[in-house]
Amino acid sequence: MIFPSTKSILLLLFMVFCFTLQAQQILETGTPLKETSELSSNHILKQLLVLELDSVINEKYNSQTDDLDYVSKRILANVGTGNQKDEIFYQWQSADKLWKKTGKWERDFDVNGYQTLFAEHTWDESNKKWINNNRKEWKYDSQGNILIFTYYSRWNPSTKQWGENFKREFAYDSNGNQILDIRSNYDTESNSWKAQVKLEQTFDTRGNQLSRCHYFWDSAKSSWKGVSKNQYEFDEQNNQTLRVEFNWSTSENNWVYYRKWVDEYKPSGDHKIERISYWNAGSNLWKEEFRTESVYSDNGRLTSVLHYRLDDNDLWFQYQKQEYIEDNSNNHISEITSRRISPEQNMRKITKVIRSYDTMGNLTFQNYYKWNSTSNQWEEDDLYRKTESRFDNNGNRIMYASYSWDNDRQKYVGNFKRIVNYDDFGNAILKIFYKWDSVNDQWLKDQKDDIEYIDGNLIKSFKTNHWNTSVNNWSFTKQTTYYYSDSQSTSSKSADDLFRAINIYPNPASDVIYIDINQNPMFTHVEIYDLNGNLSLYQKLSQSNQIRVDHLSRGVYIMKLQQDGASLIRKIILK
Repeated sequence: MIFPSTKSILLLLFMVFCFTLQAQQILETGTPLKETSELSSNHILKQLLVLELDSVINEKYNSQTDDLDYVSKRILANVGTGNQKDEIFYQWQSADKLWKKTGKWERDFDVNGYQTLFAEHTWDESNKKWINNNRKEWKYDSQGNILIFTYYSRWNPSTKQWGENFKREFAYDSNGNQILDIRSNYDTESNSWKAQVKLEQTFDTRGNQLSRCHYFWDSAKSSWKGVSKNQYEFDEQNNQTLRVEFNWSTSENNWVYYRKWVDEYKPSGDHKIERISYWNAGSNLWKEEFRTESVYSDNGRLTSVLHYRLDDNDLWFQYQKQEYIEDNSNNHISEITSRRISPEQNMRKITKVIRSYDTMGNLTFQNYYKWNSTSNQWEEDDLYRKTESRFDNNGNRIMYASYSWDNDRQKYVGNFKRIVNYDDFGNAILKIFYKWDSVNDQWLKDQKDDIEYIDGNLIKSFKTNHWNTSVNNWSFTKQTTYYYSDSQSTSSKSADDLFRAINIYPNPASDVIYIDINQNPMFTHVEIYDLNGNLSLYQKLSQSNQIRVDHLSRGVYIMKLQQDGASLIRKIILK
């Protein structure tokens, strides 16, 4: 018998996969894929395999048996031929050695992939049925914007209908900006929706928000009553130059001025001055009461921000000042705040912040201090935390620690510390957490999380270890494993027809794989490929439909069943 070449096999597989329909099936259990190196060994197969999460199993370590005990699991599956996806939760019953259903999440999606349904159910073990808890529904416009969100929390078993509880209705402008949000509650006495609050917004063609108005429904007057309103203006550089705040007047049943902010900018776009005014209803005029000025050095670096307000004699005085020192990248490495209550007082230092940055501009150190007027010096501030961070060359934070100042002990004590390692894809693959030893004033190892991924994309397992001081080493405590499947087929028949036509078991397998055809036309032969694209087995299907695989190396394979113009491709695992 002449076997086709590896190149022609890969080309054939590529054509098959390109025209396949994704098969739908519910899996109670799954088997994790082999190591990442196997999946990445062949670029074509890696691209063709469509992996979907089947299940997640949580286990904890049993020191007495030196093995893992089941704790819980969740099964994810596509339902029917549509876009419905279910997620069923189980708890392990160690006494009976079986899984017990506890809950179910039901999701549905439209043809564009937008979620249209989420329903939560609880399993009634006594009556062997699902109890409906709550339900959420979404409706969208042609652009994918949410038009209506409805929440149901009352299930009527007699009528088998949901009772509405809460809904939100949205509207958008031609640029997709949300301009309306109405929230309503369902009144069971009148069997009708009752509006509660409303948000109205407007935007310019650049996406800048021009207005924002909040209302609540006044049921006594059957009309909307204003809560707050803001109007905005922007310059050509999209800097906000004006903000006007309104209050609702009950007597006038309309909006009235309350406060406004006017901002000016330098040609460079840096903020220059802000004026805050309040509306005087008696004179019908704005009165400026606060002012903030930003001061820059000759090279354009911010050096200080000065705050002014009117005193009792309507005279301006400076009541607060922030002084800055910037590095060459314009990062604030020092910030000192000073303040005074009245013009008669001198400015007094209040707080200081010291910061450090790495060459990429990431914040690596930050600490707060308060001024001690008695000793005339800076001292640690117990209201804030000192933080330290380190980053790798990709900008991932690989270390973070925070400390608080202990006034009684006059020293820093640790709050939290974490070290993280990342793979080349930016996934966190190792996390080590520390706790503070207050006796020896040092960090001690506490917990370690090891995370594995499939080809740098899908999470494979999550293992948790705790530091064992008795053996001075890590002790494995629990594990979460993620299981995936890939099932693809092509034929003039539907994917459902093909799956009804065949059953492959066991999978995983050790010695023999059985293929049941279920009284449908028989596939003529089977081909099994490894993940390098090499043909490992070619066999015509006999009456027994048994495929011996005990001679093959253990691992993940692709099985391809052929019948005239139809093909069925599945992943099989040998162990």
